[in-house]
Amino acid sequence: MYNQLAALYVNKEHRVGHYFLQDTMGWGSFSSVWLARQTLIGADMAIKVVKSQDFCDPFKEVHSLQLLLHTSIVTLLEVITTKDELYLIQEHVNRDLFQHLRYTDLKPENILLDRDKNVKVADFGFSAQITQETPLLSKICGTFPYMAPEMLLFEPYNEKVDVWSIGVVLSQMLTTTIPFEAQNRVEHKFNILTGRFPVPEFLSLGCQDLLKKLLTLDPDERPAFDDIMKDRWLNMGYADELSPYREPAQEGLNPQIINSMANMGFDKENIITSVTEQKYDPVMGTYLILGNDNHHCPSEPGTDDHHCPTQPESDHHYPNEPGNDYYHCPTQPVSDHHYSPTLQKNSHHHCPTQLISHNLHSPTLQKR
Repeated sequence: MYNQLAALYVNKEHRVGHYFLQDTMGWGSFSSVWLARQTLIGADMAIKVVKSQDFCDPFKEVHSLQLLLHTSIVTLLEVITTKDELYLIQEHVNRDLFQHLRYTDLKPENILLDRDKNVKVADFGFSAQITQETPLLSKICGTFPYMAPEMLLFEPYNEKVDVWSIGVVLSQMLTTTIPFEAQNRVEHKFNILTGRFPVPEFLSLGCQDLLKKLLTLDPDERPAFDDIMKDRWLNMGYADELSPYREPAQEGLNPQIINSMANMGFDKENIITSVTEQKYDPVMGTYLILGNDNHHCPSEPGTDDHHCPTQPESDHHYPNEPGNDYYHCPTQPVSDHHYSPTLQKNSHHHCPTQLISHNLHSPTLQKR
């Protein structure tokens, strides 16, 4: 069950549960992201606030994050619900992928870098699951410059839309410009649907070949993710070929963290129950924060060894045109009486279905 009791602590001082909301990090079409301080141990967190009435399924992102355990995906720590809002407490990652290139809006804001320059993928609000029963999806959602042509044509699609988005991001990283870009959206869409984009001559032939494969109009002709990781250009200079991420063997709860929390006043049995049953309440959130290698949290509240500048979230805009985030979904009011769906046991450690992350723009390829 998600933490509904913490909703009692939402007040005009921008406090929710054990978190003080400090600064706005960014605004999206359906949510806002805040830098917050966890009052128990003084750690910086990122809190995504979703207006329930503005989104068809505000828990979609929660369910997606529960299915994923990956070092390159932002960790969900706690979920707090109120009548009108959903609060997703997540680890704070302090810079986006293009910060070092110093470009303004031309950046995939959902691909982040932590302070050790490790990639973290965030924002699963537009994610969807592909199963054997539903191998194709039809809802149109995402950010326009990164949308695959089949989605723009309102055709059923599968995970190959993410392959296209990887190609857009890769091209943007290599050339500092978005492929298919034009002076207005009509021309931009025409370029996408016709596959017209310039490939700079300064790119190596291997790189050009990969871009052309990723940005192939026919989704059936685009490479699968396993084939992308076998690409010669991506593996250049490495002894071992890229391989899919393998989840490490599960270990028991960390007794050192449990003892530290017990010294803070937490009950040991409650800690074990909260984490093993994945309640995403303040107890589980505190445990995950203390166990996160990216947070060197002080043992006493009030001290601070974090130096994490805030990072705004941005959308891609054309001059004199409205924002480009898409989500075509029938209006569906959300009742506060349905804020506690049952969690799948151990779902955080297994991924039986495939996720399509329309607004992620790029999954991470890790060298193993």
